[in-house]
Amino acid sequence: MILWTLAIIGIAINFLAKFNARKVRKNFDPIFWIKDNWPELVQALLWVIAFMIMITSEDAVIDFTWVEKYPIISQLPAKMVASIGIGYFCTDFVYWINKKKSKYAKDKET
Repeated sequence: MILWTLAIIGIAINFLAKFNARKVRKNFDPIFWIKDNWPELVQALLWVIAFMIMITSEDAVIDFTWVEKYPIISQLPAKMVASIGIGYFCTDFVYWINKKKSKYAKDKET
């Protein structure tokens, strides 16, 4: 359960970072946010669910032996780090893909 919570936290961190980076910031309105971002949120959640099912399966082995020369990083729990990373980077990937697709569609119209 903690791994799933960390993945959701990763999604929230990503969306909050995008909100914070906006040029025009108004007061946060959750209703408007959901209407404006629901496709990206749903796509990110589906990707996160898929990856989380894979890493929480009994057969999953996450190997971070390549970071042994960094003792602080090598002491972190691998599946927890992977969970928050999956949440954050899946959301970033979905946002990037949607932005690319919308730019391609606009360029195709002109």
